[in-house]
Amino acid sequence: MQQTDKIGFLKLFQIAVAKPKEYKKALTVKKRSVVGFVLLVSLIVVFLGTIVPVLSFSVSIGGMRHFITETLPDFEYKDGTFHIDNRVEIVQNGIRIIVDSDVEEFTEDDLEDDTIAEILISKNNMRIKNSLASQGNLNLDFKDVGSGTFTNEDMTAYIPLFYACVIAVSIGVLFTTIYQYLISALIFAICARSVARTMKKDLSFGKCYVLALMAKAAIAIINSMGMAADITFMSSMAWAFISFGIIMVYLYLGIREIGTSRINPEF
Repeated sequence: MQQTDKIGFLKLFQIAVAKPKEYKKALTVKKRSVVGFVLLVSLIVVFLGTIVPVLSFSVSIGGMRHFITETLPDFEYKDGTFHIDNRVEIVQNGIRIIVDSDVEEFTEDDLEDDTIAEILISKNNMRIKNSLASQGNLNLDFKDVGSGTFTNEDMTAYIPLFYACVIAVSIGVLFTTIYQYLISALIFAICARSVARTMKKDLSFGKCYVLALMAKAAIAIINSMGMAADITFMSSMAWAFISFGIIMVYLYLGIREIGTSRINPEF
């Protein structure tokens, strides 16, 4: 088969998710189309799994400015200690925020396993968790911040910084997602190679890897949607086995339609 660039990454995405019997078409495209396809899937995963929960949370509290000035009780940070008039606890869409100056210090044991992100603020420290980041557990001791005063009104000036941080984190998560997607596809490429041999299809490992990238797309997107909806079943072992089975079905349907003659390896 000769390479063709007639199938772009958008068409590849459509085939990957909805037309596994046409996976053989992915073996004739140029590398840039495959790269574009992986980037597109990763962008969708990050958007659904990271950006949507943050936007949903922001809307649910009436926007950051309204939340800080109208909803959030009066607070004050002064010379290494933090005080807030009333405890604040918000849990929604996998995001958990607790602000309580009656707590001397939050520890790692106070974090929960089934959340995407957490911000815990006590009298003496702030602990931040982001389960999608490689270094997603940070602790800030207020004594290290130094002297000064910080109130609700001062906090509103940092709203643009908050959204800038969301964008920066999303970019970091995107690179992590791409890396994880590429690495995990290696496992399914090995499985695809075994399936191909069983079905007497002479496919190179590179071609099996492209098929694995295609077969993983639908489950990757479903997982990100489940994360955005905070469906705990998506993190269970049962779902892991179901996901594996679905990906293998995609691979089987794709490999079955490929002819028995050898396809020249390009990847």
